[in-house]
Amino acid sequence: MSFGRDDSPYLVFGDFAHFFLQQLQAKEISKENEGNWLQASLHVIDQMLTSADPELENLIQVGVLEVLDGHPDALMLVKSNLSTPSQVKFEQWIRISQQI
Repeated sequence: MSFGRDDSPYLVFGDFAHFFLQQLQAKEISKENEGNWLQASLHVIDQMLTSADPELENLIQVGVLEVLDGHPDALMLVKSNLSTPSQVKFEQWIRISQQI
């Protein structure tokens, strides 16, 4: 039993999104630091957006993309580094989120 701590996957991925934003703000993105955290982070987002498991797709959309939604530069960085299938899923999410 965990007291005072919620390890819900949505909260964990929300923390991941906040980490992502903090890293973007703290570090000038360059080829030297991209290889470390940025490419790994983008790979996780890419893989989850195209997961065959709809819960994983929802987790990345709600836990990460919704947090990044107020940060257009971060969203554009994510989009520009996604595979083609993930870009399609990203665009679907954008259309749906703009309707809400």
